[in-house]
Amino acid sequence: MDGRPWDKHAPTVTDLMINGHGAVFVDGLEMPAVDVDTNPFVYGIGTEPPDGGIVTAVLPRAEMNRIQIQFTTRRYTP
Repeated sequence: MDGRPWDKHAPTVTDLMINGHGAVFVDGLEMPAVDVDTNPFVYGIGTEPPDGGIVTAVLPRAEMNRIQIQFTTRRYTP
């Protein structure tokens, strides 16, 4: 490895790194969320929508002032 941060092993995520008191919008409704805000390059957030499943996003920290985080259900119709 030549010092590029993305080539290094990620640290183990611990309970101290996770904020379980976050919130994010899913289909226009504010939902409780968990975020991981410890990496200098990315911000991560996730939640469990009411219909089930899990949604997550990992976003570039350098762009956070331009991003509004919301999830929208996309229904698949063949």
